[in-house]
Amino acid sequence: MDVVTLLMNRIAYFAAQPTTAVSLRELFEIGLSRSRRLAHAQFIQRELPIRLSQRVMELHSLPFSLDRTPGIADIASWYGGYAKQISQHSQPKDLLQERHFTRLLERIFEDHSEVIVTMSMGVKSLMVEVGQEEYEERYQAQVEEMLNRFFMARIGIRFLTQHHIESQRNRPHHSGIINSQCSAMEIARIAAQDAMRVCEFSLGCAPKVEIGSMDEQARFAYIPMHLQYMLLEILKNACRASVETHGAHSPPVQVWVVHGDEDVTIKVSDRGGGIPRSDLPRVWRYMHSTFRGADGPAWRPRTSHPRPADSVANPLQRGGAAGSRVAGYGVGLPLSRLYARYFGGDLELKSMEGFGTDAYLHLNRLGSNCEQLPSRVQVSPAERDSSWTGVEEGDSQITSEEETFLKEQLRAFRERRRAEP
Repeated sequence: MDVVTLLMNRIAYFAAQPTTAVSLRELFEIGLSRSRRLAHAQFIQRELPIRLSQRVMELHSLPFSLDRTPGIADIASWYGGYAKQISQHSQPKDLLQERHFTRLLERIFEDHSEVIVTMSMGVKSLMVEVGQEEYEERYQAQVEEMLNRFFMARIGIRFLTQHHIESQRNRPHHSGIINSQCSAMEIARIAAQDAMRVCEFSLGCAPKVEIGSMDEQARFAYIPMHLQYMLLEILKNACRASVETHGAHSPPVQVWVVHGDEDVTIKVSDRGGGIPRSDLPRVWRYMHSTFRGADGPAWRPRTSHPRPADSVANPLQRGGAAGSRVAGYGVGLPLSRLYARYFGGDLELKSMEGFGTDAYLHLNRLGSNCEQLPSRVQVSPAERDSSWTGVEEGDSQITSEEETFLKEQLRAFRERRRAEP
């Protein structure tokens, strides 16, 4: 049996295991003591190979030979390699071993940052190959479903990884990347400045962004980098629409932050002409972009101006101006909605054609909602619990239906291997 087949057998084993969803409150606790941090390291050393392997098996089972598209094939290879590295690392038993494990996570996290662009280019190559009309008619529905599952799972993988890495640092009100005193007003101001800067560079001018709240001092527990990413995407769209409709005399974009008992809701209103009702569903489609420029992203900032969110709020990059590289790939709003839904929130658009658009960003503030993992993982329909049971690899934990599916996937994989030149 060759090395690749051995790896696929290992991937298939992990992919058949159910995943474990965790809550914001549970994750916040890991940074409060060394014992909790060690327990979390042991948890993710078991959990991450499962989540990564499920994505590998799903990518290998894509229809329309999508799995052989260079970008998507690359991602499957990367994820398989990460799953192997983590699963083969000894489970941390003390703080020294935990530090060694964390260094492995740091290397994987940095290496993992270009996945969204690579996936986007893989899907776009399919669109170019078959043509826009055939893509929308035959391929789009299944591709969209796959991308939603893949990106939601990726948010969880990166969140667990980065949260554990950052939990080494002692910062006031922080545990890992969670801030118990997160200020939506402060983050909105940072995102507004970035959005105006990008808009001014690309279109020559930018509308003002006015931000208001009935309680500017209110705080809640959340992930600042996620919030900044979502607000930046919403505000970039609002600024662009305003300038393209009104030019240099654009009315201001208005932002309201409201703290309720269950949710923090942020409303972003523009007067950028609105979106026809028949076109509203399109804004949630991947690879759908209204940015100008046929050969690449139209919004390219003038210079780098690093902020804390540059390498973390924007999942596409490790530096440069926040949000610059996502523009034009057609993933900004769909990804923002997934980020909002990850811990029980949502993102909605209400539009008046001929006037403007209101975006409502709902954020769950209770901290008790668990991760919203993909609703259907093809190789693990149970999705119950991956807590440690002492079962070693090779013991039977796979249902007959899962075993049949895995055998079919492995057989198809081997046939493709034999057919390759």
